[in-house]
Amino acid sequence: MPSTVDTYADYTLMFERAAGQHWNATQAEGQWAWEPQSATESRIRWGHPHTWASEPHQYKEHFRRDGDWVMLDGWEGNGTFYELDAAVQWTADGDLVTNRVALPPGAQHYAKWTVPPPLGGCYGMFALGTIVEQSSGKRVAFAHEQRWTNVGVIASPHLPAAPALRQTEKWWDDNGHAFSLRVHRDVFLAKGYGMAYRIQNYDPASGAATTRLDLKHAWTY
Repeated sequence: MPSTVDTYADYTLMFERAAGQHWNATQAEGQWAWEPQSATESRIRWGHPHTWASEPHQYKEHFRRDGDWVMLDGWEGNGTFYELDAAVQWTADGDLVTNRVALPPGAQHYAKWTVPPPLGGCYGMFALGTIVEQSSGKRVAFAHEQRWTNVGVIASPHLPAAPALRQTEKWWDDNGHAFSLRVHRDVFLAKGYGMAYRIQNYDPASGAATTRLDLKHAWTY
């Protein structure tokens, strides 16, 4: 019988030629498109609809499946590749402490391939290491904290309601500044719709909610 277990690809559409636009209340703020490379590797391009066709240095994240893990090798941007080298990383329960299991160094273990059960299924990921700019050898320290939660069906102002995963993430780095928290947000991935179904940003200093974006258009190409 076919498996009924949901996978990361069911929610992200990473192995489909899928795309979408996310908007604030009145205008488009971003666009994404998956570019599958093989049965185990895919790249996602991020940009803005107004400059999508003219961007000379496209920003693309490189993901691949490795067994029950989704790995992030790094990303393209500014005409070069930025390689992620996680020196320390682990997975745990949603509190990032209970049932902690160390993971091998190297590419970042980004998410589990198998989606946790709905309404309460949650796990945490943490990585600490270096980003290496291939064109120059420049090194940037980073830390990435994630909590993945199956939140069940959520509503959208533009699209039908859908089951969703919530990625609560925090990102620290020292790229041109002291090592500090730079990103704090909730990203919702909807089954059958893909990336950026909802994005809620928070102020890194205070934790107060700031901008919210919602997927308005989703298509295949």
